[in-house]
Amino acid sequence: YVDVTNNGFMTWHNTGKERVDLGVHWYNRDTREVLIFDADSGELPVDVAHDETAEVEVLITAPEKPGRYILVYDLVHETVTWFSHQGVIPLEVDVDVGADLDNSIVKDTAVVIFNGCGVRGAATEFKNYLENYNFKNISIANAKDFNFEETIIIYRNGKLENAQQIEKIIKGAKIEEYGSKWSYYYTDADVMVILGSDYQDFI
Repeated sequence: YVDVTNNGFMTWHNTGKERVDLGVHWYNRDTREVLIFDADSGELPVDVAHDETAEVEVLITAPEKPGRYILVYDLVHETVTWFSHQGVIPLEVDVDVGADLDNSIVKDTAVVIFNGCGVRGAATEFKNYLENYNFKNISIANAKDFNFEETIIIYRNGKLENAQQIEKIIKGAKIEEYGSKWSYYYTDADVMVILGSDYQDFI
């Protein structure tokens, strides 16, 4: 529910072709790109005159792709204009869909995904999942064996913050710094993820 107050002198009608509705837009919080301009809307329960306030119910559908968004509430004079186009400042609310990641870290994080569970296509499936969160520098390979029961995140020295971004996505996975016991998996990547048989619990 959102309260709207009419500070102007034109009555907002709640019926008819030129009624006033409360609409919403979705922006990318990092770029301010408009992703969905006219997403959902709610109807005024009554006509709203000067200095009157009404409570509007709006059912919001979040974007499917995880990310950092701004939900913008914007009144619309149907068939005429959006209020924001006439200089009215809309209400903006920060919304995180899925894990709240730091894009400045994510975009520069190199990741190698090892299939340690033996499920065909697991590494590719997990790669696609990470890409939904804007991880782009990802490669895949098979682990030394397929006996891993638990998924583990391994990070190079100084790359803990990078690993923690992935940990936010797959909460409950083990995380540890690279050491000699992982020498078989040596890589220049910042983070390695070895998928265990539990990996589907995270996606």
